[in-house]
Amino acid sequence: MKLLIKPPITLTINGTLYPIHYDFETWIQVTSLFDEITDTENIDILFEIINIVFGNTVDEPVEDILAAVSKFSTGYPFHKNNVTADVKENVLSFEHDINNIVIAIKHQSGIDLRTIQEPFHWWDFLLEFQNISDDCLISKIMGYRGYTGKDKDMNRLKQSYKLPLTKKDLAVLDKVDDVFWGC
Repeated sequence: MKLLIKPPITLTINGTLYPIHYDFETWIQVTSLFDEITDTENIDILFEIINIVFGNTVDEPVEDILAAVSKFSTGYPFHKNNVTADVKENVLSFEHDINNIVIAIKHQSGIDLRTIQEPFHWWDFLLEFQNISDDCLISKIMGYRGYTGKDKDMNRLKQSYKLPLTKKDLAVLDKVDDVFWGC
């Protein structure tokens, strides 16, 4: 049994291997674009994701490509008995929080993602991020954002660290405006 899995630099889609851009900065872009998808009509965003990941078009059905990209974006596979947190509210944006994440990884692991010369694999980035200790600022910020109690100080911190609205959020607000104001 092989215990260590080397992170892939290709995606297999319908039996064909396709080289991909696997650097963490590329995948931060990809995950941000995933957040912008509001429905299946966002074909421009879907093709932008494909272009970023592969660097060109891929001759496969879009659904199959996106399934492979989505699976890759989750990082190393975990055993079925691992429990993952059920985050009900958005407490993290890799794009918005990148500076705090980079500093936490440098502080904890000594890896300076700002100066690293080789591409730093997305899966390795996720492992580093998932293992950031609770005493790092980004962990505290995520805790503030996820707070649901009535403590005034905690709610003030939650408000001061809240994430900006995403394009998806703004699209929903536009739809609500259209319904109520007919604009």
